[in-house]
Amino acid sequence: MTGQPLATTVETWWPEILAFLHTGITNVGSEGTNRVIKTIARDAYGFRNPGDQALTHPARPPVEPVDTSMPANFVEPAPCNRVG
Repeated sequence: MTGQPLATTVETWWPEILAFLHTGITNVGSEGTNRVIKTIARDAYGFRNPGDQALTHPARPPVEPVDTSMPANFVEPAPCNRVG
């Protein structure tokens, strides 16, 4: 923390805060991506070439989608014919 009062921070960022309140749109996706890129670059500091860097952080293989519409061990209950 820089010790900056909350009121000063809010005043500085007020146009961006209003834009979010009016649109509901944020830049959280790009901020998250930027953080991942910086973390990978920091972890790879000292490697001599991008090939060595790629060995340390291989791309994740694609994950097969799982059908979650019904549990695998689901048993249909017997119908109940009670009247009354």
